[in-house]
Amino acid sequence: MIEGYHYQNAYVTRNIDKAVDAFRSRSGVTQVSQIEVTTEVWTPKGSGPATNRLAFIWVDNMQYELI
Repeated sequence: MIEGYHYQNAYVTRNIDKAVDAFRSRSGVTQVSQIEVTTEVWTPKGSGPATNRLAFIWVDNMQYELI
């Protein structure tokens, strides 16, 4: 990170659609980039697919990443 230039905050949420709606209603955001990624993971119960949904939102010079 470039010292003195904070430009990103990340938040983990249980409901990404609700979080995106909150950003839209509170900050007037109109453009949201969303992606869904599935990868194979290992757990103590065995391996299997895990899917993450991500959203990226710019508000002025700050990027919010919702996970």
